[in-house]
Amino acid sequence: MNKKNLWGVLIVLLISSLVLYFDLRATPMATLKAAAGQIIPWRLVLVFLAMALSYVCEALILRGQKAGDSQASFWSYLIPLIQAFQWDHPMATGGPSQLAAMVEMAWPAAGQLSILMMKFICYLVVLLPI
Repeated sequence: MNKKNLWGVLIVLLISSLVLYFDLRATPMATLKAAAGQIIPWRLVLVFLAMALSYVCEALILRGQKAGDSQASFWSYLIPLIQAFQWDHPMATGGPSQLAAMVEMAWPAAGQLSILMMKFICYLVVLLPI
């Protein structure tokens, strides 16, 4: 990860922290502690492991599609991590920023847009009851 990307990640984390602060400042601390007390730790770890496995599997798929590119490291294929900062809206499947990152890495935009739309449709099918 170069310095430009690191600054981008830090800015996103700062903005996310500010949003959480302004969103939760009116919530009593006792309510937050009670909610945190109901968390089952092993389930939380399981969720994070499943999410990490999903990102790694998607990175491996992207790496397999670009097998001829020997200059890129495995970490450069972790484009799905972009969606980690976009969980709070309907385009939680990556959306425009993930497409922009893929185009910057010389991926064909039409194919990647198709894949992102398929992910978005799957997201909606899981999210919305039929």
